[in-house]
Amino acid sequence: MRYTLIIGSFDLLPTLNSNETLLDKKMRIARRGLLVTLAVIFCPLLTLVWLSLPDAWFYRFRYPTRAHEISTVQAEWNAVLNTISMATDDALLRTDETNPLVQVRVCIMGIVDQYYGANRSFDEVIANFREMFVEELHWRESEVRPAYFSEKATIGLFEVNTNDVTLELRREWERYATIYKVVVTYSEPSFSACNG
Repeated sequence: MRYTLIIGSFDLLPTLNSNETLLDKKMRIARRGLLVTLAVIFCPLLTLVWLSLPDAWFYRFRYPTRAHEISTVQAEWNAVLNTISMATDDALLRTDETNPLVQVRVCIMGIVDQYYGANRSFDEVIANFREMFVEELHWRESEVRPAYFSEKATIGLFEVNTNDVTLELRREWERYATIYKVVVTYSEPSFSACNG
């Protein structure tokens, strides 16, 4: 019996060559069977292993590491955070660094939430931030909500309803007339390149 495959042909029960013994023929069939069995088992297994690996592992090979740039980006990130402290004299109550600077594909990104307490209205807080970021630093201003954009950073302001926080925080923050949150997002090389 002779079978033809796309890659060639082979004899399922090959005839004996003149100097081939019956044992040689069985060994040749066993080797072929072993190779086919290994291919049938290991190809799907390797595919499943590849697909189950985390994305971070895959991106290490697809995107070059930028770990050597983290300190430079950290300095730029700190400059943005320092600018916020210059925009307000209000008390910094809490900082939640939800996403410290990390590499995501070709970008280095970070997000931080800062909570401030003020004894003035939220409109006055917005006016101070607008003066610093729009008038002095020439950042773009959102038309929808109090937010300011540069090429690499976004700063959003949100008034915090103290009824939505824990009792412990409410007691701690009750001496302030206004509690607000500043959300700072940083993306390097640029916000539009990293966030679409």
